[in-house]
Amino acid sequence: MLSVNRQWGSQQSGNNWQVYYPMVFNSAVYGVWIIDYAAKTNNLQYAGVGESESGLNGFKMYTSASNNMGIAFLAIGR
Repeated sequence: MLSVNRQWGSQQSGNNWQVYYPMVFNSAVYGVWIIDYAAKTNNLQYAGVGESESGLNGFKMYTSASNNMGIAFLAIGR
């Protein structure tokens, strides 16, 4: 049986930002999901994770319009 941990948070973020998890994962991160809190302002943009620049302690985030925004994230790993 594979043991997994979930971490989540919300914060201001934006293009080319490093976002840190509340706690460091021990050995792997399986996925990170981001929700754009700016949706209610009609200032929508895509947010993505720079997988090669991410690690056990956090992820590098990029946005399509290079603007800052509020995010909520969920990360699953072990």
